[in-house]
Amino acid sequence: MQKKIMYTALIVLIAVVVGMSIFLTKAQDSAHENELYTKAMETNNSFLSTFFNYTSTKSRYENIAPFMTKQGYASTYPSGLTIPEDTGKLVSSMKGLKVYQSRNDQENPEFISEFQVTMSYDGIPSTENIRIYTALIEEDGQWKINAVEVLDDQPAGEEGDSF
Repeated sequence: MQKKIMYTALIVLIAVVVGMSIFLTKAQDSAHENELYTKAMETNNSFLSTFFNYTSTKSRYENIAPFMTKQGYASTYPSGLTIPEDTGKLVSSMKGLKVYQSRNDQENPEFISEFQVTMSYDGIPSTENIRIYTALIEEDGQWKINAVEVLDDQPAGEEGDSF
């Protein structure tokens, strides 16, 4: 009878150890995934801030290069062909960034971001509400923007209303 109790206790102990091991592994995987998404989110937000806060078109494209893959960089060109030349005084500033992330693809984070941009061309301002899609991939151990697509841009209301 005593052997039976010892075997039962041993089986329970093994089950508890296995259960704890599985739980800890899942917790570590979740923490690792959250860390990856945090780094991807930081890259996304830094790219958006750099892309929409600038004082010249040339500086805009020079400053976003570190955040981009070759494909992602090309997707930011207005015509899809070349970087536009500086013409006149173009200044842009972004505010009110809200970012939503998709976890459909565990390896390549995707984000939908919305914010307000005020652009001034030769001192004449206009404000728009923008929704933009970005997709990231890991390249050379860093998250990089691999795709950029403007989903929606609307003139802001008279008081700068957001979406």
